Amino acid sequence: MKDWTSIACVLPSWAQGKVVPPRGPNDFGWDPIFQPDEYDQIHAEMPKEEKNKVAHRSQALALVKSTLLRLNTLS
Repeated sequence: MKDWTSIACVLPSWAQGKVVPPRGPNDFGWDPIFQPDEYDQIHAEMPKEEKNKVAHRSQALALVKSTLLRLNTLS
């Protein structure tokens, strides 16, 4: 079994959208000013479930998961 404890990797993620004038709750980071492409709402106005579908953090976490699963099959 390989020792993966010293492996480092970069997993890019991004969100397509635009910066808009602030509105909605100011609960977290850029949420009050970021409007994803193809949405009329900014992140702060979206239900959490919907926001998490399009947010770059959830995309990055999905990449981490798939990468770890792939590395596990290599051991």
